[in-house]
Amino acid sequence: MTIQTYTHKRGATLSLAGAVTLPAGVWGATSQVKQDVAGALVLVEVLAVTLAPIAVPDPGGPTHTILLESSSAAAADWPLGRLQCDVRFQDASVPPVVLPTETFDIKVVREVTGVPA
Repeated sequence: MTIQTYTHKRGATLSLAGAVTLPAGVWGATSQVKQDVAGALVLVEVLAVTLAPIAVPDPGGPTHTILLESSSAAAADWPLGRLQCDVRFQDASVPPVVLPTETFDIKVVREVTGVPA
């Protein structure tokens, strides 16, 4: 998953798909969208995450597919401007192995079509 800044229209369905490489094991993932408010990260939304192993991955290639989603109704409440997001992968071992992605920005912009005048 390689994203630096993703531009998203407020009120549109968010659906970001990709592929990731994880070590052997049983993995899960979580993802949150947050806004920086005076230096404090405030939760905007917990995204729905679908992480699925690739049945027969290519050697050295991605091992899992990933999908991050938010409904249009939930994204309608997102503030305009820059939000931050990352994904936290965690395996089933005790203690768990935790692998966070780099943080990426979501630039939320206003929708033009469909907005009442």
